[in-house]
Amino acid sequence: MDMFAALQAFVAVVDEGGFAPAARRAGQAPSSFTRHVDALEAALGTRLLARSTRQVSLTEAGKPITRKRARSLTSWPRPTAPCAKGRARRADCCA
Repeated sequence: MDMFAALQAFVAVVDEGGFAPAARRAGQAPSSFTRHVDALEAALGTRLLARSTRQVSLTEAGKPITRKRARSLTSWPRPTAPCAKGRARRADCCA
């Protein structure tokens, strides 16, 4: 699982208030956001979002993640262009 993509999907769902709005904003299918959040929840072993047919809300386990999200997502190193295309050595990928 791509943890960075899963965290981004989770944050987008929280910020947009649902899977469909987050997916629309990103130009992707809602099912891709569902898969990412499901994988993140499975990796952490807990539910982060309470889902119903009409709304999504944070669980107690999800709240601390959203409070720390800005710092966490902006502090992760980003791959440089050659790394994103798989043409560089792993050690050269983070700028």
